[in-house]
Amino acid sequence: MEKELDRVVEEIMSTPNVSGCLVADHQGLCLAAKGTAHVDSAGIVVAISEQADTGPSLERLLNRSHKSKQKVRNI
Repeated sequence: MEKELDRVVEEIMSTPNVSGCLVADHQGLCLAAKGTAHVDSAGIVVAISEQADTGPSLERLLNRSHKSKQKVRNI
């Protein structure tokens, strides 16, 4: 399994404009880090991703922004 994870990380790192890759479990334990990604960032990255997952969707935010612009124009 470790070899497979290493292969995936290498594949991600070979993608254009990717400078770092961090793989962590749901508890924030770093499973792999390469490039500019730092092992110590795993916990905070997981916490931020969980918060982002519970917030409003981008589609909802954009829709809300669009509706508020329409109200301003209609005044």
